[in-house]
Amino acid sequence: MRRRSAYLLLAAILAGAAALYLPTLKYEAIWDTRDFLRKSVLLTQDRPLADAFQSGFIYGQFGMNTQSMYYRPLVTLSFMLEKRFWGLSPATLRATNVAIFLCLVVLVFAILCTWGATEAVALTATALFAASPINPGNVVWVVGRGDLLMLLWGMLSLILLRRRGHWGPWRLPAAWAAFLLAILSKETALVFIPLFWLADPPGTTWKERFHHMGFLAISGGYLLIKHVVLHIGAPRLLFSSTLLDYPVRGLAVLGHYTETLLLPFNYPLFNFVSEVEAPRQVIVGAIAVLVLTAASIRIFRPGGNLGLRLPLAMTGVFLLPFILLGFTSMWPFRLSTRYMMAASVGFFWLTAMGLQRLPPLLRRVAPGALLLFFIPSVLQHNFSHKTEMTYWQRALADHPGHPAIVLKLAETHYIRENDLVAYALLQRNRGKRVRRITAMKQHLLLAKIEVERLDYPAALRHLKAAEPLDPEGHLQAELLRARIAACRGNLRNSLARLQALIRSAPHRPEAHVMLHRILTGRGNWPAAAAAERRARRTLGTKAAWDTPAMARRFRNMPPREQMGFFLAHYNPGAAATLFGSLDLPDNLDNRLFAAWIDFQAGLEASAAKRIHQTAAAFPKPEGQARIGRFFLDHMQRPATALTWYRRALKQKDDPEWRALAAHLESLLPNDK
Repeated sequence: MRRRSAYLLLAAILAGAAALYLPTLKYEAIWDTRDFLRKSVLLTQDRPLADAFQSGFIYGQFGMNTQSMYYRPLVTLSFMLEKRFWGLSPATLRATNVAIFLCLVVLVFAILCTWGATEAVALTATALFAASPINPGNVVWVVGRGDLLMLLWGMLSLILLRRRGHWGPWRLPAAWAAFLLAILSKETALVFIPLFWLADPPGTTWKERFHHMGFLAISGGYLLIKHVVLHIGAPRLLFSSTLLDYPVRGLAVLGHYTETLLLPFNYPLFNFVSEVEAPRQVIVGAIAVLVLTAASIRIFRPGGNLGLRLPLAMTGVFLLPFILLGFTSMWPFRLSTRYMMAASVGFFWLTAMGLQRLPPLLRRVAPGALLLFFIPSVLQHNFSHKTEMTYWQRALADHPGHPAIVLKLAETHYIRENDLVAYALLQRNRGKRVRRITAMKQHLLLAKIEVERLDYPAALRHLKAAEPLDPEGHLQAELLRARIAACRGNLRNSLARLQALIRSAPHRPEAHVMLHRILTGRGNWPAAAAAERRARRTLGTKAAWDTPAMARRFRNMPPREQMGFFLAHYNPGAAATLFGSLDLPDNLDNRLFAAWIDFQAGLEASAAKRIHQTAAAFPKPEGQARIGRFFLDHMQRPATALTWYRRALKQKDDPEWRALAAHLESLLPNDK
């Protein structure tokens, strides 16, 4: 094949890969990406680029470095640079991921050519990799950029080591620099170290291999900075009392990933260890061990096929770290198909070499047939990332009824302010045995929902049940307790909790925002202005609330708007006083509004008394139904709303009320 023809085919592969992923640019930010855009102290505040190298990945972005398990500053730096150059949006973030992926596809072709593969093998393997259904989790899910960058820089380092006679004295420093960038993208780059050994030609002496010490030094420096300087941890290993559990789990995870590589057409977005610990996966894992061992003995012995060494090694060594993840405490899952991207490079390399041994007709048809199988699966997995709702709905379809997935879907509904569905979903987990972290997060979410339902005692019970909390959970719990205390009129308790949160997590805006809101809701404008100045020193322009202007607007508000201001700023007591001072007609809406204020103040008994007095004053079915609508719309209490709709239906059979009552019953499968 002429080189020009090969390059044209490579360009066609790149165009096809781009066509697969460009439609995803309009998809929304989901999960970790959404949290980064909304909460990351490095992306929401004006922070120097150097801060990327002082923060752990994920939790470090949220101002909680000690809770982080990963150190991937290059990924964080890429996000910060994007913010400076063209701003952050799901479209631009994904466009960058697609661009990195296309560069990675070129490097896959380059590394095969560098290792002596024929252009036919190189193009076949590159095309299979570019269209692989394994990749969407790293390309479309923005936080998967770490895998893309790690593999990109790691393979570039391999190419530089192999191309002796090029770059002159700069070859080794360039290879070291590429490896440094790889390990700063994702710690899995450590797996490249044994692969670098294969870049040396046969017969290389130990003295000539001394340059490998540079890679070891870089790795040691990375681990030293991560664990000793920044005190960033690592995923905690889970131990079993039965020794047999270790090989069984290891083989099951290996079997799961082996099946993923062999049949990547249709697979879950991720998987749970408990679901793959089945006899089939254990048997497949055992067969994989035997095949890899036999192939390694045959290929790595003297006189073995040199061209097979790197692809076989890439396939094998990149399985190892992700098998180990099966023994950690990661949540909500530990097994993900996207982790197989690096291993798939070696696997598709071997596949392409195997296809060349087929008869000529099959050799031409087989790659195209595989691509036809791959592309629909890629499109399907891409669509799963369209919204957070489609992502977790797909996950729940893959794992019906799994408590962690039900919880994540409920969180998604809560974020979208659909508390009724979130609450109904959480009822599915009632009585199930779940992991401790799932139970903690579930109680925390239920506490948030109960606060929105103005059922403060229930919220506090859930917060108590959620303990002990991790640092992020503690922050969320204390914010809820501070809000409840403020609404109940216990200002000293509320302010003390918020001040403690500001001291422990000064770069998180939530406590600053709530403190300012509570102070302005009490009309303490000087203290609110001082709180704004303190917040500005930490948060920058994110704390630009302009307290004096807010005070002027409040003084010019009509009484109704002032009541709304008090309620939004956690001061229902002032709202109740102002409401009582107004000359308002004694109608159903005003009575319900007074009860709503009592509910916000935590005066459940007084509010219930007002509701029963209102029901007695407006006994017609329309009045009972209006009370039901109040509990549904303003209180998010479907069980109570259903009770009032049933009372209305006893007096009048209204089709709309009957349909709404049936809907409420469907939301309360476990409620009586």
